[in-house]
Amino acid sequence: MGKSKKKKETPVEQKEEKKETKKETKKETKKEAKKEKVVVEQKKKVAEEQGMSELQKMLLKQNMKLLNFKERFVAFGRFRRLLLAPENRPVFNKFAIATICMVTLPVLTFYLALSYFEENNYGQQAPVYAAFASLAAVQVVSFGYVFVAVLEENDLNAQKEQAKKKDE
Repeated sequence: MGKSKKKKETPVEQKEEKKETKKETKKETKKEAKKEKVVVEQKKKVAEEQGMSELQKMLLKQNMKLLNFKERFVAFGRFRRLLLAPENRPVFNKFAIATICMVTLPVLTFYLALSYFEENNYGQQAPVYAAFASLAAVQVVSFGYVFVAVLEENDLNAQKEQAKKKDE
């Protein structure tokens, strides 16, 4: 009764408002990072002129690490948006699969080969042979990733040539 009615925003207006707030926060964080960087550099100059104690040097290093963390955090956000872009999704998927294979296959190969070589009485040489087998697994995964990348590049070149032929 005494309440004022708020105008409902459409989803498009809400998205635009969110975009504006994100832009503003990005600008603010960049400004803050620049200010902090300038302050740290000024402190460094003053400390160099006056001579610093070990405690002051340590505090200055910690301040620099914090500043670097903030810059890295902002850069990671940009990197994440780049990876999640629709045109980059297939590349990210291939990279993720190769990474998972690079972590799991050599470990699995090592333990499977180790159990095989121990069962067949290779004695103290069993871990060495298992290590060579896991090294071979790493090479196979690396070769596979490069092979897929070369195939992808060849496909792109073929598509460009077909597009040129269609235009002519």
